[in-house]
Amino acid sequence: MRIECEKDTLIKYVGNGKVILLNPNNKHWIRLSETLFEKKMLNSAHFFNELNEKYQMFEAPNKFNGVDAIYYSVTGKCNLRCKFCALNSGPDVDTDNDLTIKQIAKIASEIKKLNVRKVVITGGEPLVRHDIREIVRLFAESIGKDKITLQTNGILLDNQILSEIAPFINNLEISIENIFSNNVLLNNMRKIFHASLKYNIKLSFSFVVDRDSMPYFIDALKLSQEFNAHFQYRIVSAIGRAIENSLSLSEKEILSIYITFLDYVINTPDKSEPFMESLLGNLYPQRSCGAYGRILAIHPDGETFMCANFFDKEFALGNVKFDELNVILNRLACKLHDEKIKKVFLVDHNSKCQKCNYIYFCNGQCVAESIQNEEDYNCDLKKKLLEFSMFYIDNKKSKLDNIYNMREYLIALSKEV
Repeated sequence: MRIECEKDTLIKYVGNGKVILLNPNNKHWIRLSETLFEKKMLNSAHFFNELNEKYQMFEAPNKFNGVDAIYYSVTGKCNLRCKFCALNSGPDVDTDNDLTIKQIAKIASEIKKLNVRKVVITGGEPLVRHDIREIVRLFAESIGKDKITLQTNGILLDNQILSEIAPFINNLEISIENIFSNNVLLNNMRKIFHASLKYNIKLSFSFVVDRDSMPYFIDALKLSQEFNAHFQYRIVSAIGRAIENSLSLSEKEILSIYITFLDYVINTPDKSEPFMESLLGNLYPQRSCGAYGRILAIHPDGETFMCANFFDKEFALGNVKFDELNVILNRLACKLHDEKIKKVFLVDHNSKCQKCNYIYFCNGQCVAESIQNEEDYNCDLKKKLLEFSMFYIDNKKSKLDNIYNMREYLIALSKEV
């Protein structure tokens, strides 16, 4: 429901006896009880003034600053062939067209002008490139090591490589879903994690949840606690190799993962504060994902796209081998004004999302996933999870109490699906 005000239009969301008011232009929002809302609306003019004075509900939106993150896949080659890989990487991927170190140096120099928040060096597996030390050095010297993240499966890491890259990276993000089924590998990786900390490298662990990795989810949580590593997980997406391997999980399987996570947190509350924050999260209303103008993805051959998971020409921006960075950014700016692009990315331009009761708090389906899958996306579970975050979290209760409530909510939900 929309509420017309003198200064702007607010969107009203209602659930579980609560009301959320959102200004979709500046993304400011508040939550209050339905009873209090009805009382406040008896003098709506005074209420709207209060909203602006206390919560800046009607202030002008922040200026769009353009690209703030660059994802550079230095190679499509990988020492593994994960069944869920979005980029179809593997040992036999051709590297003849990968950018040379001279071409990479030019990109690193140009990126300095952008004042980006981060540059993520990824692959394939970036460590299969023997010049990876030189690559991270170029970017670190251009924009500062604090903005550099290196993504890797970690298997090719050793003490020498760590000592060489440590001066040039801030964060080492290691995918760990493949290490638990082999004790020798797990023990070797533990040594790598210890060495990383010795070199003052921040550790992040990523974990893709599919049917093969589900049994090791708790092990991954424990490992992240052991090394004080930031932990991020995602449910396997129906893109890339995951489609041909039919890896998509059912709603019941996804709920079982969340419940398993909650059970672990409940049983280890003294060690699980970061996990509680991750599960309860914060609501960040958005019109789109970051691929709408905030990300620049560079593929191994220099082709640039709005997202690292895009290969379609519709989202192509040019090639850094031949095009100056400012030309590529101008093309990106033109894309953002293209009505076809808006209908794909922006929830308030997408016919399905426009009708959704959770619009903006949900920023829509992953565009890469929608492109690669012809079947209609079922977002019922996503809506139910959002409903809890929007209307059932009680800020007057402790995080642990909210975790208990979330568990009860999801158990009840799992009986319905």
